Amino acid sequence: MARDRRSNCPVSCTLDILGDRWSLLLVRDMLLGKERFDEFLASQEGIATNILADRLARLTGLGLVEQQPNPDHRGRATYHLTERGVRLRKVVAAVAEWGLENIRGTKVLPDAREFLRPQWPDDPTCRTHRSPSLRPSGAQPTEGLATISGLPIPPREAARSMELSEAPFRAGHEW
Repeated sequence: MARDRRSNCPVSCTLDILGDRWSLLLVRDMLLGKERFDEFLASQEGIATNILADRLARLTGLGLVEQQPNPDHRGRATYHLTERGVRLRKVVAAVAEWGLENIRGTKVLPDAREFLRPQWPDDPTCRTHRSPSLRPSGAQPTEGLATISGLPIPPREAARSMELSEAPFRAGHEW
């Protein structure tokens, strides 16, 4: 699906694909195991049927989702993330982490806890290296970390970021 780009900025280009209100929520639901139209409709956010059909078609056209015949119901389909779509797991987890850290009252729903629990990645720029409550026992934080997701940040902002990332966990936030 060819699209005109506003720029070559990866944030801008990604938001052109996922920046609407519903697409990332559908990715989240598929990562959590939902695959049928009625399952997506049952999500607490309350997507309308016409918007759901449009977003599923759009995500399919972009190669993030594939539609397959439903073996249980002739004439109906199931929707599954492609390999490219599954790679959005980190994005969904990062958005969830940011929400937990910065929006009061947010919580991870029980069916999403294991999925959204930050993993111990090999990437030294990953924020989970800095937060003691997110590190596996015995693991040490990365020394002198001055980037988040590979983007350089000033030392003062790095320190502030570290404080913010640990604050909810000191306050009793639970995964």
